Amino acid sequence: MLFPPKTAILRASDFSFLLFFYTQMEKILVEYTDLRTVKQLAKEAPFVTESTIRWWIYHANSNGFDAVLIKIGGRIYIDKNAFNKWLEGQRLAAPGDAA
Repeated sequence: MLFPPKTAILRASDFSFLLFFYTQMEKILVEYTDLRTVKQLAKEAPFVTESTIRWWIYHANSNGFDAVLIKIGGRIYIDKNAFNKWLEGQRLAAPGDAA
């Protein structure tokens, strides 16, 4: 016997399952209470109008706003936490830098 009886031998199929399981663990789940419609977000963030949000959605592929959007059926929802991160990424200078 080359291996002790209790030693596990991993096959390729076992490895692919472990890789799948590991990548699934790294995914961050969306908190459904943080989802907003365009109207709800515009109401919560009065510095942004509905039309501005809709413009960001229309140009989402070029401005990075697609990372904020979740589409379920025909409705588009905005993840509030992802929106805050995206908004922070729009700064012209890093916080604390002298203007």
